[in-house]
Amino acid sequence: MFIIISDECGDTGLSYSKGTKSFISGTMLTEEKNLLSINNIARSISRKYLNSPLRKWSDLKGVAKNNPNTLYDFISEFSKTAKQNNIFIYFSIFILNKQENEIITRTNQKEMHEYFIWRGYELCFKRIFSFVKKYGFTVHDYDYSIKWCLDRNIQRESQIEQAIKNLANQKNIRLDGPHFISKRPNDSSLHELSTSIKIVDIIIGIMRKSFEYYLNCNNDCKLDNCVISEDCQNNFIGIWNIFRDNFLSIKIELNHSKIWDWQGIIYQPQNFRNNHKRFIGNDDFFI
Repeated sequence: MFIIISDECGDTGLSYSKGTKSFISGTMLTEEKNLLSINNIARSISRKYLNSPLRKWSDLKGVAKNNPNTLYDFISEFSKTAKQNNIFIYFSIFILNKQENEIITRTNQKEMHEYFIWRGYELCFKRIFSFVKKYGFTVHDYDYSIKWCLDRNIQRESQIEQAIKNLANQKNIRLDGPHFISKRPNDSSLHELSTSIKIVDIIIGIMRKSFEYYLNCNNDCKLDNCVISEDCQNNFIGIWNIFRDNFLSIKIELNHSKIWDWQGIIYQPQNFRNNHKRFIGNDDFFI
């Protein structure tokens, strides 16, 4: 059975000039049997590189959150160790560029950001379900089952629950959940699931920081091929490249024919997506 863990990072109530420049939600998909191994990897490298037990992103100290070298090492070792242990991990993320969104909508109202965030959630959910369906075509007697766990989200819980259930029914996938779990659960039986939510929270926090550094770099960088240039010295860009290449880019073949070659990146506003192709990469789904 696949298990899916979702969380988000960034504020919605403030304009980009007063709050965060972006909002990112992330969904991690792996096999349930791998969850404890993933948690143990993250616990180990958190102490090593973040100088702290595994905490949610907002609880990490400023030094740990703002040092691109240690964050790079954290993501690099997380990716390398998962690969060495043959642990399959796939992410789908939604990026809302608040500045561009305010240009399109001519408003910084919270309701407008909330609307596009919800659309981003829906598109990420659809992509995950489509991936699971395609993956199942390649496995004999595949069990089309998903367990879905999310951080508690009072604002959107009912919407999220209904959307996930509807998509599961449409795709004929058996669904366990969605379960909304606090990062600090009172029930000890939920400890490992809450740990996994913290991992997604940290990774999405790092990716939001990488994206915002890219936005600054995109304006100021003098390299002809910023982001993809070997001369790029910005480790926040290196962090993103590791994440994109190892957790967002997935290919599936059936009988020597490609049936899946999408990246798990949803970008809003979509009209501006091609402006950031060197950061996001190509994705045939949006051509």
